[in-house]
Amino acid sequence: MTTITIYPYATADKAITSMPHKAFAITPSDTTTFSKPIMVCCTVAGNVAVIPFEGDEDGTATALTIPVVAGDVLPFCVSTVKSTGTTATVIGLF
Repeated sequence: MTTITIYPYATADKAITSMPHKAFAITPSDTTTFSKPIMVCCTVAGNVAVIPFEGDEDGTATALTIPVVAGDVLPFCVSTVKSTGTTATVIGLF
């Protein structure tokens, strides 16, 4: 029998308790990092280059470039929307 370990979500400030309540325009930047986890919603299609809020599986801040269409919401929270590689128009939700 295979055992699956489920790790608890470490802190309450990372927990998603409801739908986002606020939105703001994002100006992509290679140097700006958000202080809290931000969901990203695409308003104009293109590519979006992001760094996941807690990095990759090793915790490394690795940038990902993802093709998106209008209406897409990334399925994870981010800390940065990079200007290098981002051609889509996106908004932040939290």
